[in-house]
Amino acid sequence: MSHPDAAGVDSGHGAGETYSFAVAGIGIRIRTQGSSFRREPRRQEFETVVQDPDIGLRVGRRELGAESPGELVFDSGMVWRLYDEEGERVFRFFSPQSGAVPYKELRVGRDYREGEIVLHEPWQGVELPDPLEYPLDELLVVHRLGQGLGVELHGCGIVDEAGLGWLFVGHSGAGKSTLAALWAERDVTVLSDDRIILRKTDAGIRMFGTPWHGEAGFAVATSAPLAGILIVEHGRGNDIEILTPISTVSELMARAFVPFHEPEALETAIDVLGVAAAGLPCCRFRFTPDSSAIDHLSSWMRTVTDA
Repeated sequence: MSHPDAAGVDSGHGAGETYSFAVAGIGIRIRTQGSSFRREPRRQEFETVVQDPDIGLRVGRRELGAESPGELVFDSGMVWRLYDEEGERVFRFFSPQSGAVPYKELRVGRDYREGEIVLHEPWQGVELPDPLEYPLDELLVVHRLGQGLGVELHGCGIVDEAGLGWLFVGHSGAGKSTLAALWAERDVTVLSDDRIILRKTDAGIRMFGTPWHGEAGFAVATSAPLAGILIVEHGRGNDIEILTPISTVSELMARAFVPFHEPEALETAIDVLGVAAAGLPCCRFRFTPDSSAIDHLSSWMRTVTDA
């Protein structure tokens, strides 16, 4: 598979189209027959030629019914539901316009490596909607990560001038996008202001940017070795509190996108986060939303890396 930091996109030839992208080293390739399709702009940075995909999908069009395809595994309560049908995972997507009939369905193996996306609506135009339109692309990556590969976190990530990665994890409203915008004024690369993926490597934990950005709009297809983790919260000043590994894992799990209906995904998340918490400086950072927060962080980060 091509490196996720590469640029480019497969070109479709003849009938149909082939499209590929990569997130956190997971290469995804989809193929249609007889139609081209739109692509979400947020994924453009991550498009790359994938010769040997980790996830391969076909795209087709046919009528879908309202009847349940199998045992209900998870219901998001809004947009999607997950079913199990004789060992095959079936994601179904709904909207107010589609009613009880899904407008899209993904059938994929339990290892989330090969499957088919079916579009229900009989679009008459030449161009189809994006088959991997959010949230399907993120769901697919999150579930594949859970098969022993890594974990996605609700966080902002930066790469400093030394090439080291720093992760700022927080719930919605904790200030991740604010920190991302403040960091962007300095000599750093902001990987994402909302979604970061961690994976274990022989050299330690590596942090990856993702296409699923927040309000600040940062989404960069690169990665860096992780140097430290901070749980961020708004405060009346700038204060860093050291956390124990156990406390860190607990805080991170509360801010992780883990498909808990997949037992292996829970084991993977605990493993990756446990390694990160045991080997890296982990803190809680309460901050005021101005440049003084970055000054405070920069000083602490220099102290950590010089130690």
